[in-house]
This record gives sequence, structure tokens and C-alpha cells, in this order.
Amino acid sequence: MLIVSCYTPSYAAVVQPLQQSLKDLGLSAHLETVCDRGSWLANTWIKPRFLLDVLDGLTYLQGESICWVDADARVLKPPKPLEDLAGVDLALVVEYKPHRDCFYYNARAKQVEACVTRREPPLCRGGTLMLANNRRVRRFLRLWLSQEAGCLRRGTPEQEPIGWAATKAGLNVARLPLEYCAIFDSDHVADPVIVHYQASREMRERQEAKGKRQKE
Repeated sequence: MLIVSCYTPSYAAVVQPLQQSLKDLGLSAHLETVCDRGSWLANTWIKPRFLLDVLDGLTYLQGESICWVDADARVLKPPKPLEDLAGVDLALVVEYKPHRDCFYYNARAKQVEACVTRREPPLCRGGTLMLANNRRVRRFLRLWLSQEAGCLRRGTPEQEPIGWAATKAGLNVARLPLEYCAIFDSDHVADPVIVHYQASREMRERQEAKGKRQKE
């Protein structure tokens, strides 16, 4: 399984810890600099196009699966390859959160708890994605890309339509444990495999502040 990622020139320093972590673990990787599209939001949509280009363009893969990791991540342990999950096309971390308006009082526990029967739509984390190298995954990536224009109009990043595209493409999807896409300051896991440091959060905040200043 080949680790892949891409980054804009402004992330050249951000990606260095990822590069070093991959080198320390002796993991094969393909990391590529891409052109900045002018905004944080537009840059998030480079991901599905890049993944499709990798599967179509890296002929030496010869059917090998790939694992996307955001440029601001660090790989602390070798991830188990997708090939270990027989028949799986896509593996990622999926969050199921209780519905924000659905709570009840548990008299026995003497506390308010979230109702487990109603949930928000699942959130697919896009920071770590394991992808098989097959036609179904290529169709998934094209379906994902088809949502770019609408999402950009709504101001939503690339991860929003992942679940829809995977369902539409008929993928066999496996849920990865949180350890494979742990956010450094909010996910408290004992033995993380891949940690994400959310550099895009700071980049987004800077761009939003710049946009507000320009409107003033």
C-alpha cells in the first residue's frame, strides 16, 4: 500500500514532519506539490482529482492500493494495508453523532443522555483514506468530483459528499478505528497510528480574516 498526499507551496514546511515520519518507518510514499487554487476551500477539492490521477498515472502500482494522508499529518506506526481487508474498496473513519435535538433524562443514571435511535448523518473523515485500485473506486472518485461545483457554491469542503459517492458507486466500505485519523487536540486515543495536526484550520482562519478585512 502506497502512502500518497499532495500539498500547495504554502504547505512546504507543514509537510516536512509527514515526510520524516514516513522515512523513519521506511514506508513507500508519493508526495507531490500542486498549484494553489486561491482559497482553502478550493484547495480541499484538489484531493479527489489527485487520487484519480495517482491511480491512473502511477503505472508501477500494478493494482496496489493507496492510502491518502493529509499533508499536516504524521504517521506514527505502519498502517495495516487495505489488502488485509478482503474485498474492501474504501476504508475510512466514520463518525456517528447523536442528533443535536434528541436528548432524554436517564432516571437510573440521573443524567441527561443523547438518544441513540436518532442520529445526525454520518461524517466521513477525509484525512485518512484507504482506496483499492479498481474500477469501482475510480467511479467513486468521479462521482465525488461531480459534486465539487455545488459544494463550492455552498461553501462546504471535499469530505461532505464522500458517503454519498461511496454509496452511489456501490463500494464495499470498512470503518477504520479512530487511531487512523486522530485529531491531535480533540481525539484522545491511547495508541494512534496517524495523527492530524489541522494546519488547514489555521490557514482557513487566516484566509477568512483576510476576506473580512478586504470587505471593510
